[in-house]
Amino acid sequence: MNRHRITDRPPSEWSPEEYAKRVRLARLQSPEEKLLLGPRLFDIACKRVKKIIRKENPNANEDRVRELLEERLTLARKLEDAGESAQQVLPTLWM
Repeated sequence: MNRHRITDRPPSEWSPEEYAKRVRLARLQSPEEKLLLGPRLFDIACKRVKKIIRKENPNANEDRVRELLEERLTLARKLEDAGESAQQVLPTLWM
């Protein structure tokens, strides 16, 4: 199984060369590897959003941070279900 390190840097920070390299590597992955990557990417995204939530709510405890994360994910799902791009409507979700 190919093991490529996943960073928590957003694609907007990748150089064109890094982006092209990642696309090439992704194309080499088996369907099984791609399937296993989904939960890891979701975990990374949630950690990034939690960091943003903590900055926005410095007094929030871990339970409150988790609640706020769940609220944002619920809102993102509703937007996606309505045909909106959560990434465009709520850019702080993906910073």
